[in-house]
Amino acid sequence: MKTLKKRKRNRSRFLVKPIVAILLLAFVVGMMPGFVQAEREAKLVTMPTSDKSKREVVFARLRATGDVDNVYVVNHFNPARMSSLTDYGDYEEVIQLTGSVPPVLSGTTVSIAEAEGPYYYQGNLRSRELPWFFEMTWRLDGETIYPERLSGVSGELELEMSVKRNDQVDADFFDHYALQISIPIDPERAQIVAASEGFIVSYAGTEQQMTYMALPGLETTVKAIFDVKDFAMGQITIAGVPLVLNIDMDALGEFDDMLTPLSELESGIAEFADGATKLRQGYKKLLDAYNKMRDGGGKLVSGGKELTSGANQLKAGVGDYTSGVDRYVRGVQQLSSGFQAFDKGVRAMYQGTQLLKGESAQLVNASSSILGGLNEIVDRLPPPESFDGVEIPEITPEMENELEKLKQGSEVIRIGLEALATDGGGISQLVFGLRQVKEQLNFLKTQASQFAIPMSPVVSRDANEWKTYMEALGFSYSDTGSPEVEQSFYAQLAT
Repeated sequence: MKTLKKRKRNRSRFLVKPIVAILLLAFVVGMMPGFVQAEREAKLVTMPTSDKSKREVVFARLRATGDVDNVYVVNHFNPARMSSLTDYGDYEEVIQLTGSVPPVLSGTTVSIAEAEGPYYYQGNLRSRELPWFFEMTWRLDGETIYPERLSGVSGELELEMSVKRNDQVDADFFDHYALQISIPIDPERAQIVAASEGFIVSYAGTEQQMTYMALPGLETTVKAIFDVKDFAMGQITIAGVPLVLNIDMDALGEFDDMLTPLSELESGIAEFADGATKLRQGYKKLLDAYNKMRDGGGKLVSGGKELTSGANQLKAGVGDYTSGVDRYVRGVQQLSSGFQAFDKGVRAMYQGTQLLKGESAQLVNASSSILGGLNEIVDRLPPPESFDGVEIPEITPEMENELEKLKQGSEVIRIGLEALATDGGGISQLVFGLRQVKEQLNFLKTQASQFAIPMSPVVSRDANEWKTYMEALGFSYSDTGSPEVEQSFYAQLAT
């Protein structure tokens, strides 16, 4: 459908003509001798005489939206002589159209006392159901508009009509009746811009007639677009008629031989179409595979770049590791030297404690002698009265502080001497602790000599980190009983 330009709505101020929103649906029912039919549910009746026949046309008045307003039937009789007539239908009301005698409705029976020649009457049906559903949508400049507002508008007007099956009604009408849709156009008020394929445009005097044929059994939707100015339109007519094609079947036999090659061509075209479909499917699979391969190649290149970067990082890490191992070896060598110096110091300390243990008794004896001498000096002092008249110098606060310090220091020495003098227990504990430290150092030295030391640098650690590291290797100094020795050892490692 063409691309349509939009125009601004322009209502006429002086000449506004209403759109006729009335659609007539006509079902032309053929001659049926001896029967009368208005609705298939309750209209098959036997006529009183065989020379009478009936025709009926069903009209439906629709709104401009496609909704059914009312449905009525025009019945036509043509008896050759004066006769009484009986008809049937589910009518709300019957109206006399011709003749001198009105029809009388009783339930579903219509009685006509006497009639001769053409006789017409109208029956308004109770039901509003049609074999088709009609839906019409109007759009002005692309926006939906109510039909009652269309009179006098200007712009681009679009009509969309859909035809669908009504399952509540006998399907014979939908399956066997064609619909002829006729739309009258006034060229002075509407120009046809575009329409669905299948529309036929004809001329009737100064008017144009757009006609579309909807085939039996098919639901369809049609569109028509107009360029309108001061719009007005007559009634749209939809006629439902049985589709009968007058074809000589015998003449068709002559074309059988001519159609045989066409059948073969049709088969070949079908096979070609199948092959084309398979080719298209195969090409799609090939294209998908190619896209996957291309994506995989991109991922491979990206992975290669990441691998190269990782290799460079690994190389740099190996260099750092080698440097760290070298520092580690030098540190272990320094640690071994420190162990030797520490061992010598412990041995010297042990010898000193042995010497202290041997001489402690002499110190006790000497202190006893000193005490005895002091007592002897006290005994030899003159009596207090002999100091009468002797001036004793005044003791200053500074002297008192110094004497207090001397007293406290003497007390500490006394307590220490008593501890040493008590069976030598303090010295024994000191000696035992030093022996344990020596044993731990010898064990550590033996373990250190068994290390398979790689030629790489050692990571720098503080004393606490060395303690955690050595404990993870199985070394522990918790049994020495001397936290100071243990802390000094790890501090030596950290230097």
